[in-house]
Amino acid sequence: MTRSRVSAPGALLATPTSARGHPVALYLTRNLATGGAERVFIDYVNNAQSLSPVVALLERRGGLLPELSTGVPFEARVDRTAVPRQLEAIASEIPGESFARLALECLWLKDVAKQTGADVVSSFLMRAHVVALVTKIALLPDVPVVLNIHEHMSDSAPFLYPLKRDRALMRWVTRCLFPRADRIIVVAEELKRDLVASHGVPADLIEVVHNPLHIERIRAAGAESVAPRWMSPAGTRTIVAVGRLVYLKGYDLLLHALAKLRATRDVRLMLVGKGVERGELEKLAAQLGVQAAVTFAGEHINPWKLIARADVLALTSRTEAFPSVLGEAMALGVPVLATDCSGGVRECLRDGAAGLIVATEDVSAIARGLERILEDAELRATLVAAGHARAASFDLPERLRHYESVLSRVMLSRTT
Repeated sequence: MTRSRVSAPGALLATPTSARGHPVALYLTRNLATGGAERVFIDYVNNAQSLSPVVALLERRGGLLPELSTGVPFEARVDRTAVPRQLEAIASEIPGESFARLALECLWLKDVAKQTGADVVSSFLMRAHVVALVTKIALLPDVPVVLNIHEHMSDSAPFLYPLKRDRALMRWVTRCLFPRADRIIVVAEELKRDLVASHGVPADLIEVVHNPLHIERIRAAGAESVAPRWMSPAGTRTIVAVGRLVYLKGYDLLLHALAKLRATRDVRLMLVGKGVERGELEKLAAQLGVQAAVTFAGEHINPWKLIARADVLALTSRTEAFPSVLGEAMALGVPVLATDCSGGVRECLRDGAAGLIVATEDVSAIARGLERILEDAELRATLVAAGHARAASFDLPERLRHYESVLSRVMLSRTT
């Protein structure tokens, strides 16, 4: 596939740093699929203050592409907006294909960094981390690299890398390549502890920066009208869950909890997102006899208007990093329930002060927790008030200042 170069209208990718007035930060990720880390990526890029952002995508595709500001220049190595996933799967089975692709991606990143005068490379998600680090080590040692970690490296591995060989490779990457970064930003203290204790990454290399919330935008989007087909009947309570339909999100647990709740009350569930588990979840809903009470809403660029009209947001994951959806619901005045999984859930919810936390993998605990929120008006009011206050601490301006200060310190340390 030929290289696809895409830039914003009028953008001069080779403009030197001095002409821009700010250091150039090259933000690198695989694509702009609709996910939490990708939304954080978009927020940092679109709202940059002290840095001049340039976006580099290994693949030009993803539901969040239209969200990228037209004023931000970007390049994509390949355009895969029209490539069938089946064809990609076949190509990935070709012996040596992944290593050949890595070599081409590293050469491409070196060229982009030189053309844009990048002062720092900031990578998001694993494929981009590997490309950034190999490029730094082999081709571009003078440009610092900052990794942005949005997953619990130990506990997410069995879900993200089901093959034993892939998990072994990822362990090698975290142990041997991650320490070669100039800085590692993680979104929760628990992720830092895991990298240090389980992967041997030096603690002084890691800094915690919580995910930002663009609260003004979230609330404006939450107030938008909703099509009638997404509305629950009058008098029916609605639980909403937002995220990829994959096993680690624990939606099977949520469906079982819904079945328990519907034995005594009229309640519906809306699942917002797409993923490989949708077919299995639809079968499970039918087996449990709750298919008529479950709406598979698919992927939405604006999930906030659906969250805003729910009575409670449920996060029943088996592992998380720092789930932005909890903060988004709190910003919209919707009480939240979350499982006590590894990652930043407790940190996000202040150990349960801003949201109800229940045991992981415990269907009965999930059902009881949802019942409490739905039936206890005083508890709901307490959670809504505490949630509003907690969400405010993640507001974008302050998080952005913290984030850009980390990148600025990295650049400064390389020049002194």
